[in-house]
Amino acid sequence: MMGINHITLWKLEQMGLKLPKVPMDMKNWARCKRAGNLIFMGTTGPWPITNKTVEGKKRGAIGRELTVEEGRFTCKMCALSMLAALKNELGDLDKIDQIVKIEVYINSIGGESGPYIKVADAASDFFIELFGENGRATRTITPNFSDVSIELDMIVSVKD
Repeated sequence: MMGINHITLWKLEQMGLKLPKVPMDMKNWARCKRAGNLIFMGTTGPWPITNKTVEGKKRGAIGRELTVEEGRFTCKMCALSMLAALKNELGDLDKIDQIVKIEVYINSIGGESGPYIKVADAASDFFIELFGENGRATRTITPNFSDVSIELDMIVSVKD
C-alpha cells in the first residue's frame, strides 16, 4: 500500500486503473482554474487521444458508432483523465474534498434518454466508488455536437 498521503492513488490501483498523461493549459484556456476552494475544470475527453481506447471508442455517436457499454467505458476514461489533470494541478489527489458537479457531453443520435443516462452514470459511479458520498455530484447531460463521443467538465472542492 502507498503512503497515507496517496490513498486515492492506491484506490485507483486497486481498481486496476492508472492515471494517463494529460496536457494542462491549452493556448488560450486553462484546464483547471481555482477560485477559493473550488476548481473549475475545462472540458476534456479521454486521454491519450487516439481513435480507440482499449475497449471504448473516442469518436462517433452512441447508438451509431458506439454501443452503450463502449460509451460507459469511454465516459469512465474521461473521468480518469479529469483526475489526472487534478493530480497535475494539486500534486496530490487526496486534497480533493468532493466532486461538486459533473457535466457530461454525449455525442448521440437522439431518441430515448435512457441510454445516455446509463453512459453518464459511468462517471458518477466511478467517483462514488472512489470517494464515497463525497463523489456524489450534481450532474447535467448535454448533447455534444463535435465528433468526440464523450467529454466531461466538472467542479471540484478541495481541502486547504
